[in-house]
Amino acid sequence: MLFAILLSVLVAAAALMAFVVYDITRVNFAGGLRVINPNGSKTALLVYQPGMSSFPTDIAYGFAKGLAENGWRVEITTASNQAPTNVSKYSLLVLVFPIYGDAPGKAIVHYIERTENLLGVETFLLSGSAGKNPLTGQTWSPQDSIKRMTQLVDSANGTVEGTLSLFTVAANKEGESAVDIATRTGSQYSA
Repeated sequence: MLFAILLSVLVAAAALMAFVVYDITRVNFAGGLRVINPNGSKTALLVYQPGMSSFPTDIAYGFAKGLAENGWRVEITTASNQAPTNVSKYSLLVLVFPIYGDAPGKAIVHYIERTENLLGVETFLLSGSAGKNPLTGQTWSPQDSIKRMTQLVDSANGTVEGTLSLFTVAANKEGESAVDIATRTGSQYSA
């Protein structure tokens, strides 16, 4: 009897965990389209996948702020089914995504798959991850995720012109906050 109760609790916990993971990684992060600096001289589309924390959103908006400060019109949205898939009017596509394990978030991958043809648009990849296991201290590398996203962009006729990986647990190379680095990197793109 005790075994059956314990087994039921474990099954319920596993089902709840599967639902939470599915809910976090699914494509339906409908966030609408927000425009930053509507009078910018060139237009960038920034598509981001929210994560389990606010980190991917924070670095996405930091990068967008940097672009806007340098004269870009930035259209920013989540990697939902409502995100624009016709990129013909954009001079720059920025993809911001969390890394889970060694893989990019599923929603951003599904966005590229739905877009199909990036029309050679210059693309920048911005990943966010812990960078280090907070329990063991083991360092994680984002390189496999960046490589996977580069392959996806290439296969969709896009051109990856730059990448940046930022961390929440591991120290970022510049010693600055991740949002400041994202903002500075965005500001280096001339409109």
